[in-house]
Order: sequence, then structure tokens, then C-alpha cells
Amino acid sequence: MRKFRFTLQAPLEHARHVEEQLKIELGRLLERLAVEREKLQNYLLRRAAQQASLAGESHGQLDLEQMRRRQRHIDALAEAIARQKLALVSAEQAVSRKREELVAAMKRRKVLERLRERRAQEHDREMQRLEQKVADEIAVSHHPRRAAIGPVTGDVR
Repeated sequence: MRKFRFTLQAPLEHARHVEEQLKIELGRLLERLAVEREKLQNYLLRRAAQQASLAGESHGQLDLEQMRRRQRHIDALAEAIARQKLALVSAEQAVSRKREELVAAMKRRKVLERLRERRAQEHDREMQRLEQKVADEIAVSHHPRRAAIGPVTGDVR
């Protein structure tokens, strides 16, 4: 019996490898996205704390220079927040693109796997057909033919 050999095994293995690499890359991008979100959250918290501190100082004795420094710091945090939002959008787009690549790679792999399964089933059916043919030929060759023996009439003379 011939062993099944899938002629597209190398492309299938390559598709599996590409898919694994894309999963790893997507994982890294998701980690980067989480870091970017955390940075944005930290900037927002720091700005809120500085604004609350500035508001608290305005009730007591006013130190104009101190208030200007705090306001410049708040403005700098606002600029950092704007930059961080852009970085976050960039990270989200990268994740989205990588997900699309991964989905396409998964589809390619699944197509090749379905083709492999179909061809393996065809191979199995063909092997079963050949085995049945051989078994039939063996059975026919071992079974004596009635015509060669002569007619059986049931009359005994």
C-alpha cells in the first residue's frame, strides 16, 4: 500500500510558520498598545493631580511664580497627552493591520489543510478500492468454477 504524500506539504508548513510568526508579532504589538494606554492614563492622572493642586493653592496665599510653574507643567502635560494619543492611535492601527494579516494567513493555512484532508481521504478511498480489487481477484482465483467441473444434475447412475 502506498503511503499518502501531500505534494503541497512544504507550502502548508510555511503557512503554519508564517501564522505563528504573525501571532508572535501581534502579541508584541498588543503589549506595546497596553504600554501606550498606560502611559496615556498616567499623563491624564498627573495632569488631573496638578490641576487639583493648582486649584487648592488658589484658595490660600497666592505665589504667582509657583502658579505659573504649575500652569506650565500642566500645559506640558497637555502636550504630552496629545502626543501620547497620537502614539496610541498609531499602536491601535498597527494592531489592526497585524490582525488582518493574521486572519489572511490563517485562511491560507486552513485552505491548504482542507485540501490536504480531502486528498488524504481520496487516497484512502483509492487504497480501499485497490485492496478490495485484490481481495476479489484472490477470492475468484481460489474459488473453483462450476463450468470447469461440469454440470451438476443430481442424477446418479
